[in-house]
Amino acid sequence: MSATISSLSFYNSLRAPIQRLQQQISQTQQEISSGRRADIGLDLGAGAATSVALRNELGAAQATIDANKSVAARLDATQTALASLASAGQTLQQQLVQAQGGSLDPAGLQTVGASTLQQIQSIVNSSFAGGHLFGGTNSGATPLADYAASPKSAANAATANAFQTAFGAAQGGTGAGAISGSAMKSFLDGQFSTLFNDANWKANWSSASDTPIQSRIDGSSSVATSVSANESGIRDLTQAAVMLSDLGLPSLGSDARASVVSKAIALTGLGLSRLTTVQATVGETQNQTAAASSYLTTQSTYLQNQIGDLESVDPAQASVQLTTLSTQLQSAYSLTSRMSQLSLLKYI
Repeated sequence: MSATISSLSFYNSLRAPIQRLQQQISQTQQEISSGRRADIGLDLGAGAATSVALRNELGAAQATIDANKSVAARLDATQTALASLASAGQTLQQQLVQAQGGSLDPAGLQTVGASTLQQIQSIVNSSFAGGHLFGGTNSGATPLADYAASPKSAANAATANAFQTAFGAAQGGTGAGAISGSAMKSFLDGQFSTLFNDANWKANWSSASDTPIQSRIDGSSSVATSVSANESGIRDLTQAAVMLSDLGLPSLGSDARASVVSKAIALTGLGLSRLTTVQATVGETQNQTAAASSYLTTQSTYLQNQIGDLESVDPAQASVQLTTLSTQLQSAYSLTSRMSQLSLLKYI
């Protein structure tokens, strides 16, 4: 038996090594460009599972950091809104003190009350990122109904009914001037105050949920990241503004008017104190969120370093390998070229 010898068979035998060298060069160039192994599974073997686990952990940490940015922005907006409410309350308080001293007429105080009520409603109904800041988990609904809406709102009608029932007269009516100071105080502490209890507030005023939005700020902790329009401080300020704007102050006698001003001062002070507590709670949540993000950022850096230790390539070593592979490829090309020129015809 004789073996078949062919220059073509020699030529074809070099194609596979050349293709392998071309593939290795492409992978090495990719590694130099990215700084990362081209084939993690092949290079690391069982260690590839560790790399995948680390990358999953890193992805979760970075996703939480990004989510915390949104949480922080909402908390900042909430804090700004609370500061605006406090500012409105402080301005009202100053006007009430002036009225108590006789330097602000009843009509002017009534106007201040109406303006403050509009401010409160506007602030509490403010939105952020497509949801209402003070809606709690029911952030899609407008938290507070418009008291001055037409037709008359439920809250407005409830005030009118309570006044009529207590005094047999309408706010601003001719009979209102006969209301005594003690009768007005009893009304404000009784029927009128009841209009702002939990049940009536939710029935006539608020669509907000008592349940705050909960946000996970790290791997194990969730915090409340919203404030509800049902907060007692908001109700206190609203109650003070309504009694000033809608009980017909200019038509009341001096004693009844003094009872309204005194009660409004007390409510405003209480509301501001309660708002301060809410602001402190939001501030604490802001600090918790910032601390969680700081920790996650440190953790991400650590994970990135671990991943780098597993997956990164030495640029200098990769460059040497690229040079070696390129030299081998050029040699293969040269040999292939010479093999292609061989022919038995030259020796016949």
